[in-house]
Amino acid sequence: MSDAHRIGFLSGDHLDFGGVETHLLSIFRLLQKTGFESILIAPASDKFTCLAKSLGVRCVFWDPKNMGCMEKINSLRIIFSEHQLSLLHIHSPGVAIEGRIAAYLSGIPAIMTMHLQPADYFSKSTLKQKTKLMVYSFWDCVLNYLITEKIIYVSDRAYARSMTWKYSPKKRSVVIPNGVELPLGAIAKRNIRNLLGTPQERIVLCFVGRLEPQKGLDILINALRLIPQPVLDTLELWVVGTGSVKHNIELLSQSLKLQNHVRFLGYQENTKIYLAESDIFMLPSNYEALSISLLDAMAHGLPCIVTDTGENSRLITHGVDGFVVPIGNARALSSLLAVLATDSAMRERMGRSARAKADKFPESEMVSKIKSIYWAGITRMDEVDKSL
Repeated sequence: MSDAHRIGFLSGDHLDFGGVETHLLSIFRLLQKTGFESILIAPASDKFTCLAKSLGVRCVFWDPKNMGCMEKINSLRIIFSEHQLSLLHIHSPGVAIEGRIAAYLSGIPAIMTMHLQPADYFSKSTLKQKTKLMVYSFWDCVLNYLITEKIIYVSDRAYARSMTWKYSPKKRSVVIPNGVELPLGAIAKRNIRNLLGTPQERIVLCFVGRLEPQKGLDILINALRLIPQPVLDTLELWVVGTGSVKHNIELLSQSLKLQNHVRFLGYQENTKIYLAESDIFMLPSNYEALSISLLDAMAHGLPCIVTDTGENSRLITHGVDGFVVPIGNARALSSLLAVLATDSAMRERMGRSARAKADKFPESEMVSKIKSIYWAGITRMDEVDKSL
């Protein structure tokens, strides 16, 4: 074991691909050779584990799915002790209670990143589920005030809401927006269109992300159906990603006779090569915080059509970098998509504006701010130890 400060990254969610995973990989990559050692504690897929290990991360497979509360706490304390952690960084609400208690009992500071609000993680369709959310929110709020070193919000809106509700103490809360790896120079193309058999003159729409109910893919497919046929014949949608609703979305596109206009490309490790050959980025989400896939699309100079949720309208100024539409409104989405698809000058102008705005969100700045929080937490604990 090295003398570096060891940061534990804890998640109870299965890590495979998505915004949280991209966020973590950014931290892992930029923490290398900075005096920190990263240790991932999560039920991660083989694919994500390999990516993490390639960045020098120690990976501990820990799946809390069938554990009780005390079992989670005790198993985490053993892991923390075995790996001699200096600080714990939690990335999912599902283990935020037990993770912080285990860290407190182990004498290490704990910080949390709020990728989404707790209410976005928990189903609320039954009384039992609503009660579970209420109980979780109560204890989460208590621990925010008592034993959490820092709560990091990636969204200004989420931060403001928490401050209004006094959900977390202002002195322990901070906004650090997600960052993106900015392309250097001209973006190289890989002839993806030729490989897919997509004509060069086609207007390619691109969605990148998990195929889950959150992302509103059904609204996007229904929006395509509403586009006049002459315009639709010029369009092709690339859906990059996989998830629980993939089959349903495929069936929907077939039932609407859109199979010649929608390509399901599955999981792709390198999504950037698809963005580089697209014309418009689509993000019809029902809820978001600050989308990394949106930042990535903007960094590739794509005009974007997004729903009005989370930080989408902060990133995309309506009529400047793209268009912002109401959540779940397929007709508004189709109308503005038709406008953008038929105006190449508008696409170019909006794409340039989006690229310039993405420059304000470099991942290096995000990780630098997170590192400062690590140092502050570790330094404070060292001073406490010396005073004992």
